[in-house]
Amino acid sequence: GGLLRLEYYRIDLEDLIVTPDDPELIRRGFTHENVGSGRNQGLDVMAVARLGRFNTQLAYGLLFATRTNPLNTRYATEVAPPQDQRHTLQLSADYQLFAHWRVTAKYAFHPGRPVSTVDVGDASAETIELTCLNCDRLGPTHNFDMRVEWRRAYRRYRLTFYLELLNIGNIRSQFLPIHDVIDGELSTTTLNHLPMRPFLGLRADF
Repeated sequence: GGLLRLEYYRIDLEDLIVTPDDPELIRRGFTHENVGSGRNQGLDVMAVARLGRFNTQLAYGLLFATRTNPLNTRYATEVAPPQDQRHTLQLSADYQLFAHWRVTAKYAFHPGRPVSTVDVGDASAETIELTCLNCDRLGPTHNFDMRVEWRRAYRRYRLTFYLELLNIGNIRSQFLPIHDVIDGELSTTTLNHLPMRPFLGLRADF
């Protein structure tokens, strides 16, 4: 059989805690206020199909997210929050090899999350200043996993032994930019997602 589900949503946020972006205002005592707002709007699609020993699932998400800070005077008042990843896709499939053996493959993708850009401020003090808030994006994220498991159900419990390989292909997607000032020059490196790693596990359901 199969299943198809579509869900549209819109979430409006009010009274969010925000702070001004002007350091002088902060020094004068203007700090946090509940005047921020935001919106999350999107579409979620899920499709599932079962054909004998073969099961598949597709999940897709479309998201438009914004956050507004009316206290900003140096940067834009409306920015994309870190979770604004416009497209999210996940595909998974599993196959029942034998009575107790199952193999599963899973692929996931989403575009890079928003990040701010920076520049060297006072080079003599080796400081870094923001040039804009969440106006750039990291590279997209890809992840592919595989899992082989043995299951057996008893009267009161079920045992599962599994071997899982995460991030097959050793795809080093960007996770976090790291900025530093060296001899007055801006140096930017990137922290990537974890490399391929195996797991061996035992699970008991009662």
